[in-house]
Amino acid sequence: MTPTATATASQTPTATPVVPATIGDRVWEDANANGIQESGEPGFADVAVALLNANGVQVDFTTTDSAGAYSFSAPAGAYRVSFIPPEGYIFSPRYQGGDPGWTAMPTPRPA
Repeated sequence: MTPTATATASQTPTATPVVPATIGDRVWEDANANGIQESGEPGFADVAVALLNANGVQVDFTTTDSAGAYSFSAPAGAYRVSFIPPEGYIFSPRYQGGDPGWTAMPTPRPA
């Protein structure tokens, strides 16, 4: 008799890489304090930005660059972004206008 190889079903665990999410946007100076990002309103540098997890615990921190941009790389999950207005500024009203992509969330303006 000659031995014959027989295929058997077996589960082999396969590692699936976790691709981090990118969370970010731009903070701009709301020159007319209407809460809507409009042409000509410049980015706002050096705004403190904290990334908070679902429990409200700070998991990362950055400041905006010279164009007002900020970005975090984090594992998939639920997060919130928190901002600290620069001295002498307050945030414009949120959710103004009809396009959420162009509304203040948050946007510094002079106090």
